[in-house]
Amino acid sequence: MVSLARPLLADPDFVDKAAQGRSQDINVCIACNQACLNHAFNARLASCLVNPRAGHETERVIRTVPAKNAWR
Repeated sequence: MVSLARPLLADPDFVDKAAQGRSQDINVCIACNQACLNHAFNARLASCLVNPRAGHETERVIRTVPAKNAWR
């Protein structure tokens, strides 16, 4: 059996990139276990240090951008 839990957190497109022969484009899991297993074992939201958006895909991020002609 192949385990893909952490690799898919690091890169949700892992399988597609591998199938297309684009292994150089895959964000590789660094096996730190800090945001995935450590969080899961402590009943927290699992995420990934390589892919901080993991686990937050449905959250909308709205950022304020300063105006180009802002007065200083």
